[in-house]
Amino acid sequence: MSVSLAQALDIITEHARPGRVNSLPPAITHGFVAAGDMTAQCDVPESPRCARDGFAIASAQAEKASFFKPVGFAPSHTVLAETANPGSIASGSAARVFTGAPVPEGADCVVPNEDATMRKGKLMVTTPPRPGEHLRAPGSDLSRGTLLLRAGELISPTVMAAAVRSRVQEVDVFERPSTLILALGSELADPEDVVADDTGFPADNPVLLRALLREHGAGTSMYHVVQDTMMDILHELENPEARLVITTGGTGGSERDLAARAAEEAGFSMLFKGVDMRPGHNCFLGERDGTLLFGLPGPPPAVLACWRMLVLPALRLMRGLDEPDKPVPATLAKGYSVPAGPSRIIPCSLELRRSRLMATPLDDPGTPVMQSMMQTGGFIAAPPGITANKGDEIEILMLRPRLFS
Repeated sequence: MSVSLAQALDIITEHARPGRVNSLPPAITHGFVAAGDMTAQCDVPESPRCARDGFAIASAQAEKASFFKPVGFAPSHTVLAETANPGSIASGSAARVFTGAPVPEGADCVVPNEDATMRKGKLMVTTPPRPGEHLRAPGSDLSRGTLLLRAGELISPTVMAAAVRSRVQEVDVFERPSTLILALGSELADPEDVVADDTGFPADNPVLLRALLREHGAGTSMYHVVQDTMMDILHELENPEARLVITTGGTGGSERDLAARAAEEAGFSMLFKGVDMRPGHNCFLGERDGTLLFGLPGPPPAVLACWRMLVLPALRLMRGLDEPDKPVPATLAKGYSVPAGPSRIIPCSLELRRSRLMATPLDDPGTPVMQSMMQTGGFIAAPPGITANKGDEIEILMLRPRLFS
């Protein structure tokens, strides 16, 4: 059941599905994916509004104003942003207005404070104003029916603000998938209960994965450290309250590597067992009643590579995003070679130099593993039998979320 990386991604695309649809007020939808098109429900502004602090007047009454023959206006009343009824202005009058205030009847422009000259209690206008100057017409910011966001797109803070301002009451969004991380290993200790010189090893994979899941928009996330026994693993897999389950460790070929066997015993159908890539060739994917189970190797570098290549594409689809996270172009700062055999997932550090994204492969076997992981900003999915040289243009799969992803 071992598959190529491309086949694994096709299988993931076929089986990773969005969750149920919920209706939420737009003010609390940050990080969700829209399940339907979102449109403005009113004009913004709804009625003519002042765009500057100043004085609202009728422009026609000052069309002959000049520096030598200014036209005077008598201030009549004050209109604030919260004023419900702005009233009207008589001929030769000016209303004191503030930004956002409704426009008094009879006024069609605003003379801003910085251009207002007061003389003996009158506003003196020395330059003929234009009709509509410093006013916001209805719908000038956003018109009713404007498409704010398409289905399958991520709801950003700016879209949220536009939805709230245009009086969208509810937004249909896909529920974010809940997740469960199982760190398999009798030698592991709870990462939140680290004791100096303890006999156990703090489980770093749950910390890594839970942070990545949160960063990429997953729902509630839990982790458990699990003993290397069939009974303990089955107990966790029989009724997980999660749509996405990730195990780490237990994918090798020894008698203590029980992850895949336990998954099958718990009723998960294997979609693939093994992927033709390094690291991560022993990973697997199972499915049961809409819940996906990724079995990842134990070493953190392999977990990180499998996360980016396999788990993240599934998570995006389960969130409801309608497009894959596309690779970005980069220039190699150092060359690399891949021998015949499986594809290589090469971690890279990334640096922006003179508006060019430079990628440095972190494939030096002498570099300490944890240091290499901390420097990783993305991955190269390199096919076998290829050599790339310094200065070549390549594609990078980013590790961190990208804008508009």
